[in-house]
Amino acid sequence: MDELAAAAGSDPLDFRLKHLDNDRLRAVLREATDRFGWQEKVQNRRPDTGVGLACGTEKGSYVAACVEITIDRTQADYRVPRFRDLPELDIHLLNRPDLPSAGGGETPIIALAPAIANAVFHATGQRIRQMPIRLPG
Repeated sequence: MDELAAAAGSDPLDFRLKHLDNDRLRAVLREATDRFGWQEKVQNRRPDTGVGLACGTEKGSYVAACVEITIDRTQADYRVPRFRDLPELDIHLLNRPDLPSAGGGETPIIALAPAIANAVFHATGQRIRQMPIRLPG
């Protein structure tokens, strides 16, 4: 989606909202980006820092993730992350008593890697399409 947004010269959030017809996913995406401060972070861009988002559905659940990353250009080797490397997480569940309940434990995993890859693109202009996410060179 971000590649389509870039080709259209559009902000990734605006592009998704313009083309998204699923009201439930739209509500999750708006909640995530509002709490994250998407518009402000995109406008106040800093060198080697990027923001990214992703959203999707799985097994009846809906998820959106926003991330902010900083590129460390001095770590040439990939190392396996440890618990001390875990960033601050801000998780919100939308209370929708008007809808049947759905699982929420596994669904968030589908949005994390794409959101991080989109943030790397935002910071560097380089698309990463494989794991581990690291810059070439």
